[in-house]
Amino acid sequence: MDGDAAHGSAKLVNVDDDVDHEFAHKLDEIINHNATGLSLSIGYRVGLVQTMAELEEPKTSMEIAEKAGLNERYVREWLAVMVVSKFIIVNKDDNTYFLPRNRVKCLQSPIKQFSTVKMFEMFPPLFGELEACFKNGGGISYDKYEGFHKVMDAMSAQGHRENLLQYHIPSIEGLHEKLESGIKCLDIGCGFGSPGLLMSRRYPNSEIYGFDISQESIQYAQGEAEKLNLKNAHFLVKDCSKFDPAFTETFDYIFAHDAIHDQAQPGEVLSCIFKMLKKDGLFSMVDVKAHSHPSDNIGITKAAYKYTVSLFHCMPVSLYFDGGAGLGTCWGMELAVKMLKEVGFNDVDIRPYHGDSFNIHYVVRK
Repeated sequence: MDGDAAHGSAKLVNVDDDVDHEFAHKLDEIINHNATGLSLSIGYRVGLVQTMAELEEPKTSMEIAEKAGLNERYVREWLAVMVVSKFIIVNKDDNTYFLPRNRVKCLQSPIKQFSTVKMFEMFPPLFGELEACFKNGGGISYDKYEGFHKVMDAMSAQGHRENLLQYHIPSIEGLHEKLESGIKCLDIGCGFGSPGLLMSRRYPNSEIYGFDISQESIQYAQGEAEKLNLKNAHFLVKDCSKFDPAFTETFDYIFAHDAIHDQAQPGEVLSCIFKMLKKDGLFSMVDVKAHSHPSDNIGITKAAYKYTVSLFHCMPVSLYFDGGAGLGTCWGMELAVKMLKEVGFNDVDIRPYHGDSFNIHYVVRK
């Protein structure tokens, strides 16, 4: 008798067709808890936990920052992590924050005795730089994030390979047909050029451009285009916040994937996009799914993780530049719609992004 027969004709399960949803949920929780731990740890280092523990009544982020002697924008983002993690209570009506008294001892005594939270300090290499930002404001330059952007690009490239041609483009009415016929497209903040390269190969009649401020990224993207002999792929070093009149009403379709919230001057970037679009042109923006107020993000997928990535990366790289907006990862749908309308886009269509609960898809027409 063979093994399968001995076990009642056991059936092999194709893991690709069967998802353990309980395990997937557990992974989400682990990611969120780790993100919260990192933010809690930096909060200890800069004195925010101690400051919150001493508050006798709810205070605004500015009052908390002044009491702690820290930069208000960083304090506000840290408070958002703590709100969605249900450590700190926020009053949405007056934007005041409070650490309930019955939680103070839980946060203080065990941590002092066992240094549990401080274990997270072994992981982020930028604690020192971020601690300085809390105290002095400013930000952290891209080149300090060694290896970070290559990892992010690899993750994005995988997502583009799975979604861009199969789901993203077909989800926008008429776009596939226009690309087949031949139009001009632009990828804002294109990085290493994954979307543009995919689109150039699939739609040889269309001209695909990619703009990015990083010379290293553009050199790589252009090199890949040359290797693949893609004559319709064009990658240029451009500061997307500075309008180039040479591209006035040039593009039929402009898209940005998780790029706008990182910009130092996101309003100017959106304004340039509007000016570069042809009349009746289309702008498609994939960005992080979130609301603009942290209390509305309690319970959403990986909320604490999103705010922590913002605290450690997205916000500092924007604030590194003079006058940087520091939108943060969770700038949110409400602010995104407001900013899109301010530059001239009227009807903003917000859609789910296929197979990706982390992001949301904005589609607007000039």
